[in-house]
Amino acid sequence: MNAFQRFKSLFIGLFDIFLCALLLYNPNEGYQLVIAILTFSLLFYGFRLLVYYFTMAIHMVGGKMILYRGTIILDMGLLAYALTDVPKIYVFAYLIIIHLFSGLFHILEAREARQQEAASWRRKFFHGMLNVILALICLINIRNSSTIAYIYSLSLFTEALFRISYAFRKTAIIYIP
Repeated sequence: MNAFQRFKSLFIGLFDIFLCALLLYNPNEGYQLVIAILTFSLLFYGFRLLVYYFTMAIHMVGGKMILYRGTIILDMGLLAYALTDVPKIYVFAYLIIIHLFSGLFHILEAREARQQEAASWRRKFFHGMLNVILALICLINIRNSSTIAYIYSLSLFTEALFRISYAFRKTAIIYIP
């Protein structure tokens, strides 16, 4: 990770903490803010993956997975935009699906890292388990409307902490003589 990537990761982490505080300040009005954050972040990430695919990953082995992931995430962003006028139960279902998918992805990534004897498997496993626990908490408190803001702010806070910790983590550079 170079200096610009570290600064970007640190800045995004601090911005996520600011959004978390904004959501916790007024959790009853946080529903619209959660929808806006979800929509913007999913659309931006999906669009970024598609641009990456068409500029570089099209020539890579496994590049089609980036195309599929970008398309699915872009579709999820468009669906999140459509959720502004629907009952809050659908947003709960959306948060549950996102956290379960992300948690299972991190757990599988940790399993692969453990098989390769990488040191980061514990962090990835903890991150995945935290997402699964957040999905279960959201499933248990599905009737409380302020739970959306609390769960999403907690997930933003944990993502910000992981992002900031990655920004300050030393990266190994392998030199081949």
